[in-house]
Amino acid sequence: TTLRIQNVSLADAANYTCSVENLIGTHNFTAIVTVRNAPKILLNPSNTTIVEGDRIELQCTGTSLPIFSVTWLKNNQPTTSDFTTYTNASSTNRTATLVIFSANIGDDGFYQCKLTNRLGNITSMASRVEVQFAPRIITELTSSSQSVIENSAIILNCQANANPVPTFTWYKDGIEINRTTYLSTSYNQSQILLTNVTEMDAGSYNCTSTNLIGSASSNMDITVYIPTAPPSNVSTIPISGRLISVAWLPPPISDQNGVIVNYNISYYSNEWKHGDTIQVSGNTTSLLLEELIPHTNYSITVKAATIIGFGPASIGIVTRTPQIVPSAAPANVRATTISARSISVTWLPPPKSDQNGVITNYNIAYYSSKWSHGGEIQVSGNITMLVIDKLIAYSDYNVTVKASTIIGFGPKSIGIITRTLQAVPSSPPTNVSIIPISARSISVSWQPPPISDQNGIITNYSISYYSTKRSHGGEMQVSSETASFVIRQLIPYTDYNITVKASTIIGFGPYSMGILTRTLQAVPSAPPTNVSIIPISARSISVSWLPPPISDQNGIITNYSISYYSSQRSHGGEIQVSGNITLLVIRQLIPYTDYNITVKASTIIGFGPYSIGILTRTLQAGKYSTLIASLSYSFCNYQYHADLT
Repeated sequence: TTLRIQNVSLADAANYTCSVENLIGTHNFTAIVTVRNAPKILLNPSNTTIVEGDRIELQCTGTSLPIFSVTWLKNNQPTTSDFTTYTNASSTNRTATLVIFSANIGDDGFYQCKLTNRLGNITSMASRVEVQFAPRIITELTSSSQSVIENSAIILNCQANANPVPTFTWYKDGIEINRTTYLSTSYNQSQILLTNVTEMDAGSYNCTSTNLIGSASSNMDITVYIPTAPPSNVSTIPISGRLISVAWLPPPISDQNGVIVNYNISYYSNEWKHGDTIQVSGNTTSLLLEELIPHTNYSITVKAATIIGFGPASIGIVTRTPQIVPSAAPANVRATTISARSISVTWLPPPKSDQNGVITNYNIAYYSSKWSHGGEIQVSGNITMLVIDKLIAYSDYNVTVKASTIIGFGPKSIGIITRTLQAVPSSPPTNVSIIPISARSISVSWQPPPISDQNGIITNYSISYYSTKRSHGGEMQVSSETASFVIRQLIPYTDYNITVKASTIIGFGPYSMGILTRTLQAVPSAPPTNVSIIPISARSISVSWLPPPISDQNGIITNYSISYYSSQRSHGGEIQVSGNITLLVIRQLIPYTDYNITVKASTIIGFGPYSIGILTRTLQAGKYSTLIASLSYSFCNYQYHADLT
């Protein structure tokens, strides 16, 4: 017997006993079933908050068979050897403990245990370990002491890192400063702004950062002194769009208050919020300002410094840099196809900071490399839209735009490839060839229009044929993959004027020049007409007829065949005459006998159908048996003469 367990689970692990019994006795057999499984998490690590320097223990419990190994992850990365792991295991369960003996700031993060055996692995939920610590000053106050020019401004900045978030308290000469004086305070930074500094602002400043764990401080002494006079005879000369030359003389000797060790040259543009301060040595009295913005007013000042600090700045001199060519192309250039022959181009001026003057003109260039066709159009600086026309249909044009000041043009924009719309072909298919291949069919072949005249993708061809003489014709369309066509059901030996035209999705272009072609001859499709039979004697009958209708001749009539037959006497024959004869006297017939007479016409191809048979009886033989006939197309005269023999 067999015991089958399906969809095995951990609950199926047990001892199974099979008992066999008969009249003689009983025998038992026990089997042990062990279920192996991938790791499962029984207990996730818990969130922990500790103070820096304390011990951390994280526990993770899981189960598997075979028993799992443990890896600890911090912020999704394996932990370093600084951590110690202890495990407590049974045959299937195991508890892993991560121990950090002295926590520091770097231990803050998210921790997970990863359990692995050969059947798989599993990662626990993340446990947050938060390490709290006392404030630590990140940015010390600028220096232990600083001298400040009267009426100037200074910012005192204090930064500290801490957990929990610290509070900041400022002191001047040991007295707490009113918090409304603070410029700003964030979770780890505080600032004090001192404006229009006076002697009253001099003193010892202290910043203290505090939280539940501890505190930290930073100090600075500020000294305020009376300023000296500014440098004299300050002058400026604009050299180019990006250069201004500045020159000056030292302050008056009486106002120097020491040895001049440095000069600060400051320049600033309110329009662009652009400027800087450049420091030069005390023996320098000129400077070339570089990397300026063209066509811009700059206020330029100069101040002198002793070892104590800087004195007041000179009165600002406003100097404008000259214009230069734009340093950037027009912005937001767009090209939109509006027809097969025209493109609309729009743009915006270059960025203000790159115009470098007053935009006076725009140059719009367009070019098709495929057709070597293009040009340039110039418009005034107040125009930002242009329609370019007289383009080649269904062609790619590279369009660029550039701007100019009075100095010249700047760089062109990145080329935009735009394709004009399709149009009808401007010329017909080429190499049109016509070959009559039968009396009722003509083969037509052609090549596409010249590529420069296709104006798009050729989708169809139309073949037109017409016979003016017979008022017969038609028009057939074929796909663009076709370059030949056989026109059928034509009229034989007929002149047809044949033309071919091509189309794009827009429509058909012009027809090719008509080629006049005649179909080949065929056998007549109708018999001769007006067949007339007159017996003129006992042994002769006169037969006359007219050609088949012109529409049924199918060529040049070359012969007629006149057939006569008497079924009564089994006597008959067939006589051929040339195509210009329409009258025949059949002789050597049997007197007083019925003959069935038919006529058919032929071209060089062959004979057409017989006319409907006309049954005619020859005259009786006797005294008056001769009929002399004088026949023509318009009349017949008959005279009877006595047979004297």
